[in-house]
Amino acid sequence: RGKKGIRVEDPKKLAVDFATSVTVESSRGGDWVARNGDESLFSTLRRILPQVCQPGNGRHRLKGKIAGPEFNKLLQATCGFVCARTRKKSLALTAGNWLFCNRRWLNPADAEDRRALEQAYDTLCVKHPAFTSCSKSEFLQRLHDVCRTWNERI
Repeated sequence: RGKKGIRVEDPKKLAVDFATSVTVESSRGGDWVARNGDESLFSTLRRILPQVCQPGNGRHRLKGKIAGPEFNKLLQATCGFVCARTRKKSLALTAGNWLFCNRRWLNPADAEDRRALEQAYDTLCVKHPAFTSCSKSEFLQRLHDVCRTWNERI
């Protein structure tokens, strides 16, 4: 059950819908999205909807929750996220050497991206009622925070 007692029917589907709603494909070679670390898709999802994700300590496996490695494999297998290695030290220090390439975060600081994120939030709430446990302003703020810190590294 979520923060408001709303049961998460399919955490994997919610996780996939989240990842494809907050990032977009990019043709720029320098666009990356972290697979691991504080600025990763999984960590961002965990901050927004902790009830969907496995706890960070890795000791316990809770039924009905998704783990970070499982999340990353799912994105690669079903959503076309491409994993590539980088040697860029500013990224590798916190996100590791393996990142999702040719993708970028939708940034709430950009007016067009913000409109897309607001629409994505509404869609996520309709498809996954548990998503309503996070307000739209909190959703946008969490994404703004991760975009800001991630863009400083790139």
